[in-house]
Amino acid sequence: MSFTNPKFTQLNVEIGGLRLAYAFHTETSLSLSVQSAASQLARGWIDIHYPCAGHIKAQFRGALPEPHLNPVTIREILDSLRPLVNIAPEDTFEATFFKASNQIQIAQSTGEQSMTDRIETARNFSLPK
Repeated sequence: MSFTNPKFTQLNVEIGGLRLAYAFHTETSLSLSVQSAASQLARGWIDIHYPCAGHIKAQFRGALPEPHLNPVTIREILDSLRPLVNIAPEDTFEATFFKASNQIQIAQSTGEQSMTDRIETARNFSLPK
C-alpha cells in the first residue's frame, strides 16, 4: 500500500459536517485539510500514517474544530476514511485528535538555492527580542 497512488490527490469528501480534502502525501503518509462543509475556510488537519512498523498498523492524528471534537464524529471520520484509503478492516490503528485553536505557522519556504514554490507577499517581520 502506498499513498503515491494518484487517486489520493483527488480525495475530497464530506464527513460529519466537515470537508476533508487532499493536502499532500509521502509514500506512507497522507495529509488532509479539514474545512467547514459550508465554506472553504481551513479549520484543521488530519494526517494518516500507513503502514506503520510494529503491532499498530495505522496512525491517525489531527486537529479538529472544537464542536467536532467528540467521540461520535471522530468514529464517523475513522470509519469513513479507513476504507477510502485502503486500510483493511482488521488492521490495528490508533487515533489522536485535539482542538484546532491558537495555531502558529512558521515556515522556511526558500531552500539553499534561494528557490521557493510558494507565492508570498513581502512582509517585514521579526520576532521580539
